Amino acid sequence: MTESTLASDSAPSLKLGRFTTPESPVSLWAFTARFGAWTRTVSVALLLQLATQYVFFLALYLYSPRQTLTNVLAAYGTVFLLQTVEWRLAPGRRFRVLTSVAMCNTICLFYAAGSGRWQWMSLLVTLGWLSRTFIVNREGRHLFNPGTFGVFWGGLLCSSGLQVGAWIHPISHGFTHVPHFTLVVAGIGALIAFLGGHVDVVLAVLAGTFAARGFVSSAELIIFLFAATDPVTIPRKFWHRIQFGLMASIITGMLWRVTSNELVKVGGLMITGLLMPFFLRFDYAPWMRARLGRYGEEAFWSRPFLRVIGALLVVAYGVAADVVYPHREHEVSISVRDAQTGAELGRDAAHELFAGDIIVQYDATLLNVSWADLYGAWNWTSHGIHPGQIQPGARVRLRYRLACHPDVEETSDRFIETPRIVASEAHGTAGGADMRIIVLGVHVDAIRTACRAR
Repeated sequence: MTESTLASDSAPSLKLGRFTTPESPVSLWAFTARFGAWTRTVSVALLLQLATQYVFFLALYLYSPRQTLTNVLAAYGTVFLLQTVEWRLAPGRRFRVLTSVAMCNTICLFYAAGSGRWQWMSLLVTLGWLSRTFIVNREGRHLFNPGTFGVFWGGLLCSSGLQVGAWIHPISHGFTHVPHFTLVVAGIGALIAFLGGHVDVVLAVLAGTFAARGFVSSAELIIFLFAATDPVTIPRKFWHRIQFGLMASIITGMLWRVTSNELVKVGGLMITGLLMPFFLRFDYAPWMRARLGRYGEEAFWSRPFLRVIGALLVVAYGVAADVVYPHREHEVSISVRDAQTGAELGRDAAHELFAGDIIVQYDATLLNVSWADLYGAWNWTSHGIHPGQIQPGARVRLRYRLACHPDVEETSDRFIETPRIVASEAHGTAGGADMRIIVLGVHVDAIRTACRAR
């Protein structure tokens, strides 16, 4: 958080101290810079979060290069242009620098625009800025974290059937290629939660997440530990904060049972942001004190040693998640092509030729393959977070149904030839995941002939 005040003329100074805010029940560490009549206070938690975001960029570059400097600069340029216009029209409005950079970084860590398509990054940043500026409550606090809002709209645009996957696409799955990155995210997130005074929210989010889904990937932890804990959007009272974390995580878990994409990762936060103003009208504190005694008081849970224990529990979650779901040493993708021409089949062919998913099975791995508007390409889903490794020459079994014969399950190579596997090496500077592409050659003419003969 940042704030500026007037001070008497004095020599320039930079001091580290503690301060209190209405957004946090505990005092926070912050740097205060003074130069003449200008004063600026910046929390240590915000500075650490910004530094962490650049560590995340470095991780993507080293292990799975997916973001470009052009996209990041386009995001920065857009938000500062919008802020300049706002400041000119309303000189009294605060010119936010660090929080705007943090918003842009969040969006750029989850989406990348294709070559020459940087305008899409500007669009997502603009939507995030608009939510921060105009979608506010009576106190002027924005309802949604602006970075999360941008990520939400990115998922909405990509999954709307507009087929924009070639223009802008998700990249956060690249974090799953980095060794022990879940532990890194949890460790830094625990430190920021402790310094920022929101360990309670983080523990509620992780508890709800574990109850709804178990352990999650490093990409999802970035949302839960860094975006969900925006001090302006989370409630101020303790029991409301617990409710916020539980609601957001459980709703996210419920959405994940339907589908899995960037839209779902932040969907729980968006829905909770809309619902919480209704619940904020109720004060749970007297009721909790009457039933739990001192354990129902915020002062009890705000004690430093309990906050330290809470932060250690966050780290423990990261350790366990890193063991249960280690990083991906390989990436499996699906290519569905016309067996005669070799051309990639698109959305129209997917709906014309097949009824439901194409089931791809090898060893103990089962993949449900279908066209995904989110990526503008064929995609798979699996019961496990990582599919099993597949080697060139491995036996692959298929099950599928034709659109014109949805009641008959096909298993032969009459309509889809025997799959072949194409391998490629990891392309990150420090390594990353190698690629295994399962190529499905579809006999399009044979399917159409069979359908006409029906």
